Amino acid sequence: MSNNDEKAAIAATIQTYIDAIKHSQPDRMIEVFHPHATISRERPDGFAISSNPGETIAAYMRSARPTSETSPNFSGEVISIDQTHDIASAWIIERQLEGKNFDTFFLLHKIDGRWVITSKATQGVAA
Repeated sequence: MSNNDEKAAIAATIQTYIDAIKHSQPDRMIEVFHPHATISRERPDGFAISSNPGETIAAYMRSARPTSETSPNFSGEVISIDQTHDIASAWIIERQLEGKNFDTFFLLHKIDGRWVITSKATQGVAA
């Protein structure tokens, strides 16, 4: 696969993440994350690092009202993708998600021919 094809495949993984939020599709969220992935973020009670964000985010999505109701103006934009061999990074901006904007950085690995998110770091600010 050419470098452009790899970047397109990485972008497709990130777009699946964005679309899963936008269309309230928790099962699609699970498919983009490796089961041993981590997430780091600032929370109201302090900085947190946890594992298996795909399942955690999906569980939250199942318990919450649809994004179309809570965040009708939500959008996600890929700012950059860097890739070498079977490892990549991506930076996205998520806007108007439950009253916040987020800068989110991902690390991805190509495992068994498929790009998956292995780490997510995110920080939200009031929209």
